[in-house]
Amino acid sequence: AADLITIIVPPALPIAMTMGIAFAMARLKTKSIFCISPPRVNVAGRIDLICFDKTGTLTESGLRVLGSQFSDDGQLEDFCENVTQTPKPLIYVLSCCHSISKLKSQLTGDPLDINMFEATKWDLLEDENGSQSPNEDSLNMIVTSQQETFEIIKRFEFSSLLQRMTVIALNRDRKHVWVFVKGSPEKIRDLCNLNSVPNRFDEQLEAYTYQGYRVIACAGLLLSGISPEDACQIPRNELESELNFLGFLVMENPLKKDTKEVIQFLNNAVIKTVMVTGDNIYTACLL
Repeated sequence: AADLITIIVPPALPIAMTMGIAFAMARLKTKSIFCISPPRVNVAGRIDLICFDKTGTLTESGLRVLGSQFSDDGQLEDFCENVTQTPKPLIYVLSCCHSISKLKSQLTGDPLDINMFEATKWDLLEDENGSQSPNEDSLNMIVTSQQETFEIIKRFEFSSLLQRMTVIALNRDRKHVWVFVKGSPEKIRDLCNLNSVPNRFDEQLEAYTYQGYRVIACAGLLLSGISPEDACQIPRNELESELNFLGFLVMENPLKKDTKEVIQFLNNAVIKTVMVTGDNIYTACLL
């Protein structure tokens, strides 16, 4: 068997392949492309499909907040470009429902959450005086405006499977306990009381997504007569039921300057490109 292999495989083949890879690496270097693993050159030559993440890869990392649209008792109000003028309780959701923290006076966390929170002009603090909630697992994190202060007492982090995140927050001024939820419009709608969902919900959502905007839906519920400690014991699926739909947050995520050029280059090379995103299908198709 060894003799057969020796006869079939030319002795110069390994040398020829090595020289071919070396020449390929040299040509790549002239285009400022460097390869530290020669075998990867052969792998790259066989690629016929490339999948891209959307946010931060095809589009800019930062999101620009365009405004919000409040919903009151199932009626959508006019679009508000100045988020600071967003009516309550939608402004509560935007200021409380996030996973950001503060490190050396700088906000850290998901860029979407940071842009959303900064647009509200509220402030995020770590409470040095301790939590007012009896819950031992309280996050000890408060958000405050000139008029009101909320303490975030429990947080259910964003889940790509559930397509939403939820927080329980205590209004320190009025001693009210709220549950705030934000996420994909389709999922949030399913969690809301139908009487609070506007008839124009789908129409307005399509209007935004057809323009390529990223839309976040918000919902909330005042837990009347429930203490912070008892609220933290309620299962997530019970908290996220019969919510009141509060409105939309509309954001823009523009393409990077070189995205079109790169995609066109790959298409000319007969390499299929696929965009992977959790955004609304209309937003994705427009890009």
